[in-house]
Amino acid sequence: MVSKDEIQQDGLTTDDVMDREFEQPKREPEWLPEWDEYPEERPGENTRIEDGTLIWERDGFEVRLESYETTHWRVGLDIPKDVGQYYPREFDLKCHPLPEYGFVKAVEQEDYSTVGATLIIQENFQPVYEVNKFIDELVESAEQSEQFREDVEEKMAAAREVEEEQRQQREPGWSDEHDAFVCPHCKKTSTHASEREDGGYDCVHCGESVDDWVVSEDEV
Repeated sequence: MVSKDEIQQDGLTTDDVMDREFEQPKREPEWLPEWDEYPEERPGENTRIEDGTLIWERDGFEVRLESYETTHWRVGLDIPKDVGQYYPREFDLKCHPLPEYGFVKAVEQEDYSTVGATLIIQENFQPVYEVNKFIDELVESAEQSEQFREDVEEKMAAAREVEEEQRQQREPGWSDEHDAFVCPHCKKTSTHASEREDGGYDCVHCGESVDDWVVSEDEV
């Protein structure tokens, strides 16, 4: 919006006023004046325009924004591995929400991880906010998945400790509860022992002798 004082002070013409009051859709990316005065308002780090493409980096992503038709924008994304690993399938990324007039056109994958994507967004003006919102949601989802994985690993580690304690409490010899033989050394169970050349027997798990605990068929 422009005030009457600004019109008189700056000597604005009717075309100038129309441009400010009714901004027309942009045909190519542009460097906004406020980015010079307030660098923190830039889309990300290393923001620049090269060959008609607006480029910036954010949270390990590299973004390349270009216009291929008025109000139509193509966005190339390089996706960091710590995020892409949580999108192992093309569908995982394509189903992620975009602005109302946008979609994921293509997905690049490598070793069960998404490493790149191409977005198509229809907006009157360069969709910097929409792209960064998409990135932020990907990062947040990846962080939640990583936290879930860590929580599960901690729980599984606690469960393994319980199992180990229970295993160490087993009585050696035949166990009716497990319907198997309990090794007196490693306390693991087995339905058979490994016979040595000298006629003795070893545990199939730890290899220790279980001669004193195994009864051969000849001795039965």
